[in-house]
Amino acid sequence: MDITAESLVFLVLSVLTLGSAVMVVTSRNLFHAGLYLMLSLFGVAGFFVLLAAPFLAGVQVVVYI
Repeated sequence: MDITAESLVFLVLSVLTLGSAVMVVTSRNLFHAGLYLMLSLFGVAGFFVLLAAPFLAGVQVVVYI
């Protein structure tokens, strides 16, 4: 199995998104949970960029974050 730059970016984005989503749920501080939610949504926007959907990535950032 070849590790390409795209698969490496996908791995980093998935760890970032899932890790921050877990931190949203487990955080006791509401402000920190909001920051982790923003980080998780940035990861989702990164997935949209990987899928060659820059409009959806922009909408994700502008509307949800």
